Amino acid sequence: MNSSPRENKKVKKLESKFQGFANAVDKVVGSPFWFSLSVFIVVVWALSGFFIGFGHTWQLIINTFTTVMTFLMISLLHSSQQKWEEKIERMQDSEATNILEIKEDTERMSSKEMASPEEGAPQDQG
Repeated sequence: MNSSPRENKKVKKLESKFQGFANAVDKVVGSPFWFSLSVFIVVVWALSGFFIGFGHTWQLIINTFTTVMTFLMISLLHSSQQKWEEKIERMQDSEATNILEIKEDTERMSSKEMASPEEGAPQDQG
């Protein structure tokens, strides 16, 4: 199934916007503000039991809210996790390449030293 360049641009633009949104959510969810907001919601919910009763509806409110929020957060945070994993993989690939280049340079230098005797070292005169 081939898609046109115009559709690819739209998809990339949409992915870019989504990634920006996911990054913003990632920053907010990891902040003290988010934790405080979560505690506030739970306290308000607990206190609301005195007004609406501590029945099934009261429990269903918090269960539904936490289930929906968990579903949304996992979806968004998974996107951020994938981005980090890709970044780490690129860094590891880059580091492996650097290590390989250093090893090759070291081997080249060692082979040059072995091929030409050191200056000032006594040589065999047969």
